[in-house]
Amino acid sequence: MKVNEKIVILGASVFAEEVADIVTQIGDCEVVGFVEGINRDRCKETLLGLPIVWIDDVCKLQNGCHG
Repeated sequence: MKVNEKIVILGASVFAEEVADIVTQIGDCEVVGFVEGINRDRCKETLLGLPIVWIDDVCKLQNGCHG
């Protein structure tokens, strides 16, 4: 399967997991990470095995993503 779009999800809570599940069902999209803007400690963790980055550091996930 060829991935045409890489997706960064703004948020890192339970709802973000649900959004990631929907994105993966699209077929040609891939979730590459999550963005946190409330609790910086969440950035020490992963969500679904993917990085969680602080909102000010979102550029770390830009490789291959469209703005």
